[in-house]
Amino acid sequence: MLLAGVAMLVAAVFFLRNAYMHSSNSPVAEAATPVYASTSVPPPDTPHAEIPSSQGSAYEFVPKNRSSLEEEIITRAKDAPASMLDSALPHQSVGYWIAHAAGPYARLAWEVNSCATPHKQDDSSPVCAQANLEFSNGTKFQLLVLLGDQPLNAAGPVKYSQPSLLWAFYQKRRGALTPAPLGLLQRIAQENQQ
Repeated sequence: MLLAGVAMLVAAVFFLRNAYMHSSNSPVAEAATPVYASTSVPPPDTPHAEIPSSQGSAYEFVPKNRSSLEEEIITRAKDAPASMLDSALPHQSVGYWIAHAAGPYARLAWEVNSCATPHKQDDSSPVCAQANLEFSNGTKFQLLVLLGDQPLNAAGPVKYSQPSLLWAFYQKRRGALTPAPLGLLQRIAQENQQ
């Protein structure tokens, strides 16, 4: 029991450390795949295309300069079944589930990055899609989905694998980063509406 508790504590510290490093303004070493370090939804005055929300879903902001590769990676992430990332969630696409779970009081932005992890291989870099949600009360919710890897030396295509959730966390205004299951997003959204 003690070993399991220590292992869980180490995992929590690792996730918080990665989340903190990703959310800080310190430079992150970049790989051949660009790292996009914005950890919040872009302000309304940034160049973007707003995806109209359906009744009760978050407003999504899309940068106008997104490449076709970034669009492909984000589409793969959005199409992943939510139940694959968190077994307690329904078998809906995670893109649909997130937008509707967050509700109309949230802004949503997806980005592509190299998972903010140290590179384990010299010949490839991990490829992730990150969803950043920001609620009107200042609470933020973020999740990072690992989708595969991309060769570094030769500009090759992304080698996609089964999507997996690397981490999810939330942060209330002026609060600490807190690891969370993906399903907690619904409760955070409900608290924001009260």
